[in-house]
Amino acid sequence: MMSLEVIDRLADETGEYAKELGKEPYFIQFAWEKEDWPPFPFPNLGSYCPEGWEEVDRLFVDKLGNYEQDSEMAAYGCHGIRQLVEWCEVGYGYAIVLEGEFQMYVGKFRKGIA
Repeated sequence: MMSLEVIDRLADETGEYAKELGKEPYFIQFAWEKEDWPPFPFPNLGSYCPEGWEEVDRLFVDKLGNYEQDSEMAAYGCHGIRQLVEWCEVGYGYAIVLEGEFQMYVGKFRKGIA
């Protein structure tokens, strides 16, 4: 299991790389885009927040599956895959902002912040 220090360091390193590549959150334009998930199209931005975006929320997610248990919390208080799909809304961008071995935080971003 990774320590919090390692997870934070990896988020910073990932953020630097995402910034170099000019990555941005995956923006959902249409509800039907979610029909083919998983796999998820979200980039891993780590600790990087691109210019013009603002993180407005986060969801703690079990990244090992748990698709069918939509009414129950996954391991360690995480949300399952179905809950993640339902949480994602049209008009927002999404990206992985913190990732461990078995869980991750997905950030919800709003565009248009100067």
